[in-house]
Amino acid sequence: MSQVTWFESSEVGAPTLSNAQGSLLEVLRACLVNGFGGKAITSIAVAAGVATVTSAAHGFTGKAGQVVLVAGAPQPLLNGVKQPGNVLTNSFTYAAPGVPDGTYTGTISVKRAPAGWTEAFTAVDRAVFRSGEPEATGISLRVLDAAGLNARVRAFESMTDIDTGVGMTPTEAQVSGGFWWSKTSTDTTAVRPWAVFADGRAFYFCVMPAAQPHYTCFFAGDVVSRKPGDAYGFMLTGNHNDQTSASGIPNGCAGASHKSLTSAVGGYVVRVASAAGASTPALRVGAGQNGDAAWVYAGTAGYGFGTHPNASDGALVVGRVLCIEANSYRGELPGLYHPVQVSNTLVHGTIFPGLVVGATGRRLCVVAAGVPANNLTRGTILFDVTGSWRTAQ
Repeated sequence: MSQVTWFESSEVGAPTLSNAQGSLLEVLRACLVNGFGGKAITSIAVAAGVATVTSAAHGFTGKAGQVVLVAGAPQPLLNGVKQPGNVLTNSFTYAAPGVPDGTYTGTISVKRAPAGWTEAFTAVDRAVFRSGEPEATGISLRVLDAAGLNARVRAFESMTDIDTGVGMTPTEAQVSGGFWWSKTSTDTTAVRPWAVFADGRAFYFCVMPAAQPHYTCFFAGDVVSRKPGDAYGFMLTGNHNDQTSASGIPNGCAGASHKSLTSAVGGYVVRVASAAGASTPALRVGAGQNGDAAWVYAGTAGYGFGTHPNASDGALVVGRVLCIEANSYRGELPGLYHPVQVSNTLVHGTIFPGLVVGATGRRLCVVAAGVPANNLTRGTILFDVTGSWRTAQ
């Protein structure tokens, strides 16, 4: 099972997102493939199974799920993906079970750990990303990131070079040129906030395209399928046109529950569960949605019932987001939860326990989702930053 991790544009060393050609590619490369924010480690002192790292002005936060990758330590157990704790300006700690007490030095480095994807093909304005995990579907994600307000994205069952592939999702008939992923609502170099939540098989790209304090969140990757060994359970969401300044819910936003198979469905799976055919429309339906609205943000009065905290136990109660194809329940979107209660005043970036049925001990990160054009229409979604996203629930 891959490590769950997440990234914010406010982190030290994080790439910036703007209208510039390739700026989204740099964000995805940093988060999925390469990591960022590399620093030298002066020493690692181990005592009673706890490693204390000395690294000048390292900039790491220690937030749950914002893991780092340590490399070059002479004791192998000190290397690998670690969760920082007790973070100070020039030091942090992490668990080091089985490592003998002592101080370890050498050419040791640390950076934000990437999610474990690969970049199969690359060019100045486009790239192809794939999961690096053997259990994954192996579907390719092509991102065309020319200068402007949006990047264009689509998936392929297989590709032989950066521009050639078969099994296109969405097809040209469905969305000509591929989905639109928002970068910014103004054609300037103004930097936009972003966040990426990922494991080794799927990720969410969340962007604040306009000057409003909430995000549009797009998804790409393998769903948690109800079909064992699902070779085509890869879902891609996105907008059907430029919606960087939209006054309604963007087509591809995972922050909304979507119950209507309209012409602008905003999501497709590579093939249906039977493995027949080609790209097919798929809905993202919040399991806790109380009502028949075709589109509604999670955490709002039109979605849930009651308010947070829950009267009976004081909890934030959440539900999974279902992937529905042709009236068939394909699976769930990994790591994403919609609150059952009205909770659209929760503060973005807050991390706290939520009541996840069948999965105790989870830490959930609040993300405010909303329409780009104003601060009046918004909801709340939560991402599991503990993991794994692939365990049965």
